[in-house]
Amino acid sequence: MRALLLLLFFIGLLQGDDKKSFFNFYTEKEYEKSCQLGGKIFYKNRHDENFVQAFGFSCLNVDNIGMIANVPRYLKKTEKTRRNASYFSVIITGKKLLYQGIVDEVDMTGINLPKTDHIISKVFGKLAKKDYTRSGTTYIFNFGKRKVVKVDKLLDKDTYKVIVNEYENNQLKRKHLYW
Repeated sequence: MRALLLLLFFIGLLQGDDKKSFFNFYTEKEYEKSCQLGGKIFYKNRHDENFVQAFGFSCLNVDNIGMIANVPRYLKKTEKTRRNASYFSVIITGKKLLYQGIVDEVDMTGINLPKTDHIISKVFGKLAKKDYTRSGTTYIFNFGKRKVVKVDKLLDKDTYKVIVNEYENNQLKRKHLYW
């Protein structure tokens, strides 16, 4: 019995170390590591809204939107966390609708989502307004004189992926891959 209590105590310490490591990764802007570790310890820490928010933003920073599906569900205690829950929900919904619009070529005209600063939100807003040009399967969205976003679909095995390339002054600045 005593050995079991000691074992449970040390497991509890290790779990605390995981959470501490998670926040260290997050504050050091090692978002890939914090997203991955956060995914492993999410269930144990789902009622800690600071953890849940940091996990959500970590995964957004590395375009791992699939990992944040449960994040909005646990953000409800304060006005700020509810606002962040809405932010995550808009991005998750925007990703799904952008995927459907690009891959399945479903007309998104008339669908209005709240606007955010995330690239998915910006591109979806223009897709829904048909504010783009096409070159083959590539959708081209202009964001001012020097900024262009090109979106295409890629068949990988039997799953389509949506590629969002951000260009500034004709140079690729960032590449996003969603499925």
